[in-house]
Amino acid sequence: MRLEEGQSYRFLPLKTIVLPDMHENLILSGPDRRKYLLPLSYYQGYGLADKNEIICKVDKINCTGRVFLEPEHPVYREGLSYTFLVEEKLHEYGEGGEKITVRVKDALANIINVPLRLLNSVPEPGTVITLKVERISKGKIHFSLPLPKDQMDDLNEGEWYDFVIESVETDNEGDKYFVVKDTNKKDHRLPVRYYRHYGFSPGDSFRGRIIRYSAGSHKSIEPENPWYNPGDIVEVTVESFIKDESDTGWIAYVNDDNGFSYSVKFAGKPLNDRVQCSVLKIRKGRPVLIPLEEK
Repeated sequence: MRLEEGQSYRFLPLKTIVLPDMHENLILSGPDRRKYLLPLSYYQGYGLADKNEIICKVDKINCTGRVFLEPEHPVYREGLSYTFLVEEKLHEYGEGGEKITVRVKDALANIINVPLRLLNSVPEPGTVITLKVERISKGKIHFSLPLPKDQMDDLNEGEWYDFVIESVETDNEGDKYFVVKDTNKKDHRLPVRYYRHYGFSPGDSFRGRIIRYSAGSHKSIEPENPWYNPGDIVEVTVESFIKDESDTGWIAYVNDDNGFSYSVKFAGKPLNDRVQCSVLKIRKGRPVLIPLEEK
């Protein structure tokens, strides 16, 4: 079997090891009979090393095919709302004037900064506020506005639609976005950093598929890749390879004939300079390649 992004599975903890970076990791055996590393420093209070079984969500599968796991939080679930105690309210002054930071404490005694845009007013220390858990990544809780619906609820997940790029904007954190309009004349944002190599400019149109990158997240637009589609066979040149840090395979750094570079995980050491890979999917503008022999 192959693990799917956004899905949760049961894993068996085997043993803990310390990597050369001096971080302690837990080796897990997955339902696909492969081994995975879980950094324990992110999950203080989870008690993972003492469990006989751990439920993990596949948080991400990167362009190398490497699987990133997120163990189930002992208290919180993504998409649900909980109450949190306000620990402190900090006032900072700079060139932009006064900045207020609100900090809350979770059930594991972790302190979390809450963006003011998520609050109707500035709460006082000692009060209790309700916040929606948008996602949990590396043990860290990220909150969101308790929106009643996804802004793309009128676009069906898995379907293709036509979009037009209206403009390019920069947010408060300096990140650039394409502002795109859908067939219902609604605006959406597409991160420039993922699709810069597509050559998009204001006025261009493209086809995009509505997807969810992870369970509990909002729908996103994945533009049609100009070069590849899922299922395509790609022949690549192996430039170099190293042993995977979990000691369960090899990471090969490869180039395709279009001049793009990738890293691909192999079960064994690549024996040839040219190998065939299959496009598993397109994620944030990048094909995820897997060795054809392991498909």
